[in-house]
Amino acid sequence: MTNSSGQPNANSVHDHLIHAASSAGDAAAITTLVADSPTDLELRDPDSCTPLLLAVYANKPDAVRALLAAGADSSSKGGRVGNSGVGRDCDAITTAALFGCEEVLKILLEEEWNVEVTTRAFVDAAGLGRYKSVRTILKRLQEKGKSFSDASPLEGIRAAIEKAARCWHDQTVHLLFA
Repeated sequence: MTNSSGQPNANSVHDHLIHAASSAGDAAAITTLVADSPTDLELRDPDSCTPLLLAVYANKPDAVRALLAAGADSSSKGGRVGNSGVGRDCDAITTAALFGCEEVLKILLEEEWNVEVTTRAFVDAAGLGRYKSVRTILKRLQEKGKSFSDASPLEGIRAAIEKAARCWHDQTVHLLFA
């Protein structure tokens, strides 16, 4: 069964196990479940989260690594939202950056996964004062000689400076000017 976006929905006890394992960070269970049913990687929970997004939200590095190794799509968007609306329609990188999940963010940025970084992840993290997330993304892009997937480095940094400055996140602004 699929949802309105054409993505598979969780509709059985087995389907929900992948979500529970991802949220709990149980890499062994994830590996077993995906071996039994590879399509579980993209199952959506009631909040439209994939197992990878759940592992990112829960800040579970081992689960993130297991899901990526099994072929989870890091660009799939979904999202839980609180009263602030933060997190809606985010991919894995953006979710990790917005919620300050540093270890998970570093895993997602490892060369082997080839995950693209959008300016949204960078700019929104700057606007929320996620200094460590901004620093991590900036460092990884510089080390790899890469850019954002949707803008030049200068455009991304300029937008992040503007957003951080408007929100009075001085430490982030200073980092971006360095």
